[in-house]
Amino acid sequence: MDTTITAIGDVVVAVLENAGYRQSTISQYRKSIKWLGALARKQGGVYTHELGAEFASMTVSPRTGRYSSQRHFDYGRLVWLFDAYVETGAVDLSMRPRRRRRHGPSCTEFAVLLASWAENMEQRGLAPSTQKLFRCVGV
Repeated sequence: MDTTITAIGDVVVAVLENAGYRQSTISQYRKSIKWLGALARKQGGVYTHELGAEFASMTVSPRTGRYSSQRHFDYGRLVWLFDAYVETGAVDLSMRPRRRRRHGPSCTEFAVLLASWAENMEQRGLAPSTQKLFRCVGV
């Protein structure tokens, strides 16, 4: 199987077209594939999981210097499709679940630890958004 960016990109675009995606969406994917190809020139144009992870982490706009949620979604979805193709040989367009609800710990010791952690954050006066973020990391 050819693992160059252009070969995988052609397969991904063909699958998107066959699935009936809009041309605006397909052109956005092509643009992201072009940027991934520019990043991959350092490695001879071959796609690897490490390259995909580096590309997906490029969520800050070079023009504005700010985080872009659109870029985060676009690059992450493209890397997910590329990774699936490299691993299985097929492009899987099935929906990824969004923000799955995480289950709490099954062990009571961990539940007590997380509760004390949350209480400690409140006592220290951390901002509610910071507390929410740390709770997501802990579970």
